[in-house]
Parts: sequence; C-alpha cells; structure tokens
Amino acid sequence: YGLSSLKRLHFLLRIKSQNGLCDVYIEPILRVLNLLPCQLVCQLGESQNASNGRKIVPTDEVEIPVGKEAKCISIDCSLKPHLSVRLPGTRWASWTRIVNRDQNSFTWRPTE
Repeated sequence: YGLSSLKRLHFLLRIKSQNGLCDVYIEPILRVLNLLPCQLVCQLGESQNASNGRKIVPTDEVEIPVGKEAKCISIDCSLKPHLSVRLPGTRWASWTRIVNRDQNSFTWRPTE
C-alpha cells in the first residue's frame, strides 16, 4: 500500500498540564448521540468540486442503536462536512451542513 491509499483520520487533541505532568486527550472529531426510541442511520459527507458546481460526496455511514453514541474520525473538517439521517422505513433526509455553534479554544472550525 502506498501513502496515497491511506485514509486520513482527524482528531481533536487536548493537552492539559498540571504540576509538570501532561495529560493528552485524543477525541473523535464528531460524535452523534441517538436519543430517539428507534435505531438511527447517519450518513456523513464532504463538499467537493464537481463539473456542475459543488456536490456532497458520502464518506461514511453509521448505524446508531437507541441510546448509543457513534464517533467519527474520517470526516475532514476543511471540506465542509454534512450530515444526512434516516430512520427505519424512511428515505434519507437532505444533507445538512455541520456548523460549530460552540466557539471556544476546543472547537475545530469557526462558527459561520
């Protein structure tokens, strides 16, 4: 396998130092928690240039059981990530841009 075939992974890295000891926290870039009374399927996508404008290209699909959390490390924050959800027996919802609403030192992208 060459380096071009490797998939890029993205993490949030937080370093905490106290009394000369450093704690390093590695967290996933995105977490989705299913609080619905049924299974939820999420599709993650990234915005890419196409011949007729920009389009969303699906990158990952995750099934989330009731009350569980899914974590994603394969989405590239610089490519304007989007999310689409589906409940059992329904069609995919339209793509929704993931925008960071909590702007602080731990966030990965400025709020729009």
